[in-house]
Amino acid sequence: MALASCSYLLHGRVRMQEILALELWRQLVILIPMGIILLIAAITDWRERKVYNKLTYPSILIGLVAHTIAMGFGGLADGLIAAIVMFVLGLLLLMTPAIKGGDIKLMIGIGAFVGGRGLFEIFFYSVFTGFFIGILMSLFNGYLKTLLKRIWYLIKGYVLMLVYRSANLKPELEEDERSKMPFAVAIFFGCVCTITEYTVGYPGLLKWYLKGIGVDV
Repeated sequence: MALASCSYLLHGRVRMQEILALELWRQLVILIPMGIILLIAAITDWRERKVYNKLTYPSILIGLVAHTIAMGFGGLADGLIAAIVMFVLGLLLLMTPAIKGGDIKLMIGIGAFVGGRGLFEIFFYSVFTGFFIGILMSLFNGYLKTLLKRIWYLIKGYVLMLVYRSANLKPELEEDERSKMPFAVAIFFGCVCTITEYTVGYPGLLKWYLKGIGVDV
């Protein structure tokens, strides 16, 4: 099911490019409320490391309504399927420490706004911007050196666990507040990068990547 979900996101009917080719009022119906929601989420995540349910849950309904107004019942179907697919993938992502429940619910809302392919495009750039934001934060808060030590500790621990075949040697790490990266900020800038990709041609990484894996751009 996970592979089918990823395939849908890659080959979804609605791309950000199609949304930006709509009449201006139709574009704004989708982009303005989505932009406001992402900006609010980015601010609260940056300040409080939280993306609130009172923002994410309504975003799904608002996204479906906006998508339907802009693109008809085809937009409603695409947004609904994208939201469901992201929900399924989100259950898997919750098993990793990289992304939290609030971020996943925010991505579900984005799927409702822009459909499967648009969701993939935004998530693609969110990962890139999240990586750079994380590096910059680590440099400024002094966590980078600690991060390298923790990575070495994990590698050494898992090697010893495999060599001695003992689960008692599994490495355990205490949570460090400095390691928390506000992913909603990355999602906001990921959305910005996706739009600029199709309006001014930059950053250009998305088209390069999709062409490399043989996906129509």
